[in-house]
Parts: sequence; structure tokens; C-alpha cells
Amino acid sequence: MKKMKPIAVLLALCCSLALLSPLVACGGASAPEAPSETATAEGERSLDNPADTVDTSNVNLADYKITLLGDSVILGGIDEAQDAIPGINILARTDRQLADEGIKVLKEEEANGTLGDIVVLAVGTSFVARDDIDNAMKVIGTDRQVVFVTAHRGAEQYIEGVNTAIQGAAEAYSANAVVADWHAYVLAHPDIKLAADDCHLTKTSAVEYANVIKDGVLVAAARLGS
Repeated sequence: MKKMKPIAVLLALCCSLALLSPLVACGGASAPEAPSETATAEGERSLDNPADTVDTSNVNLADYKITLLGDSVILGGIDEAQDAIPGINILARTDRQLADEGIKVLKEEEANGTLGDIVVLAVGTSFVARDDIDNAMKVIGTDRQVVFVTAHRGAEQYIEGVNTAIQGAAEAYSANAVVADWHAYVLAHPDIKLAADDCHLTKTSAVEYANVIKDGVLVAAARLGS
């Protein structure tokens, strides 16, 4: 499939909608939608960050070594993540933070030659600051792709700062970073079944969490292969 430039895809979509409704004009404004993954042609993924559409139709995740550094949220969905992304190496523990201990794990994996071609950072639940992400990126380097997973924890106010740090880092490292926006996904799906703390996973939401991460990993893998 020939890959269309993102602007061309957007204009084509706008013009198609204009034929269906007088309320939407090509290049004009439309009603705002909840943030979520954009629907695209089969074999493509378009995440909130990056904004471009990436062809993932030829990606075989078995060709890549994938490491996930996680906290207690992924502990509730390890089986589902491994089903969605076979071979993924999950390094997770309760209350893990990226600062110090999380970065230490990354350094050990790098020193042992076991750090993946794609590194998933899903460690925002207990807090993460921009400096922590910058220090982690120094270990990960520029030859790997990184998937930042945003955090969701009910009404906890600090989560907004965590996700702002994640989104800012993704923009700063846009050449090798992708956001898997779990927080946006949860907000866009009010019927999602989370645990009573509005943070951890149930069996059904664990599948959804794994698929959000998988979409980010597919984009990262497609970039490595380009």
C-alpha cells in the first residue's frame, strides 16, 4: 500500500465528510472529539503522538527485541501483554519509579546487552518527572525506539503533571519516541472496566491496555524498519 502523506490523508478525510454533512467543510472546523487513536486504513496506525500516519502492515514484532519497564499496572496484565506482543520482556514491580531504581534497571539491561530495540516505559503511575525521562533517554540512546505510556489514576492531580512530562519528552525526542496514550484512551471509553481504584486493571481492561501498548510498539517497529 502506498503511504499517503499525513496532510493529504487529512484533507481527503475532510473533503469526504463534507459530502456527507453541511456542518463539516474541507479545511473548516468541526466538533471536538475525545482524544483517541485515529481510525486509519487497515495496516496503519495514527497515534495522538506522533501525528503522522505510519504503515505497520508489514511489521512482524517477532523480528524485534522489546523491553517493557513497568509498575503495578502492568503486573495486572502481564499475560495479556505477552499475548498481544509475544516475546516482550516485562520488567515490572509495584511502586516502581523511573528515577534511580528504574534507570538502574535500564543501565543493567544495556550493560548486559539485553535492552530491547524497542523500550516501553510504563512507569508513570507512582510519578515521573521530565528529568527522569531525560536521564532514561541517555541510557536508551538514539538507535532505539521508545514507547511512552501515559498514566491514569482517577482524580489524582499529579497525574496531569506526569502526562505533561511524558508528552513534552515525546516531542523533544520525536525522532525515536512514540506515545501510547492510555490516559486518553480511558477518558474516551467511559465504560471501561478498571479496578475500584480507577487505576489498576481488570481482565477486560488488561486486554485494552495491552492493545494500546501494542499499537505504540507497532509504530516504533515500523520506524526502525524504515
